[in-house]
Amino acid sequence: MPTGSIINFQDRHCLISCFFNLFLILFFFLSIECYTQENEVISGVLPVITRTDSILGADDELVNGKIYIQEHLMAAGHPFFLSSEWYVGSITVNGNIFEDVFLKYNIYTDELILKAERYRGGTVVISLNNEFVDNFRLGDRYFVNSINFKVRGLQTDFVELLYHGNFDFFVSYVKLFNNNYNNKTPYGNYTKTLSSFYIFQGGLLVSVGSKKSLLDYFELYKKEIKKFMKKHKIKYGKASYKELSVLMQYCDKLTEEPVK
Repeated sequence: MPTGSIINFQDRHCLISCFFNLFLILFFFLSIECYTQENEVISGVLPVITRTDSILGADDELVNGKIYIQEHLMAAGHPFFLSSEWYVGSITVNGNIFEDVFLKYNIYTDELILKAERYRGGTVVISLNNEFVDNFRLGDRYFVNSINFKVRGLQTDFVELLYHGNFDFFVSYVKLFNNNYNNKTPYGNYTKTLSSFYIFQGGLLVSVGSKKSLLDYFELYKKEIKKFMKKHKIKYGKASYKELSVLMQYCDKLTEEPVK
């Protein structure tokens, strides 16, 4: 075989090898890029065990939950406590406090919703894992995890703590979904907020949903409590959270005094 033919064959072989190696290098980098993009897409769909550096810096402890999807989105009304707008509040997770975060409390599903900013821009809305939340604030409203009371009989994981002293007084809030579809509400509607009042004392949980049940609980001080409520124009079933706090403080003070 002529020498020139051997050289041409070697040149062709070298050229093919170079192209093959280049292809492998390009394939390697493209695979990494695709893997990264795929992970970013998956993180928006699967339950969030969020990477520390992707949301809220090092606060991955805060972002423990799943992507939030609101049920009955077209229904009349909304499922949230007081308002469907975001509250600037705070949250305590496993003893660590996170200030100035955007929160909503869905009282239909009993979910605390967090709007978290991503390092790379944009936001993600997450339903937090209730078990890890110690307490939270929505503006000036303060909620605690009812697991702290270690009692059965509560219908929600979170309750608004209105008074803490010799006893605890708190409120559990729920909304229901009405699936009675009609021309006025073709997609159903959420009911008004339903409130349940409780006193927790000495390891016992007592429902005090009415003025009568409250007076029965403080039976020895019925007369004084009635006068106090009349003087301050407190209507138990319609009282504001501030009025109820004042009333419970008075009831607690009464029980510390000797019975006349």
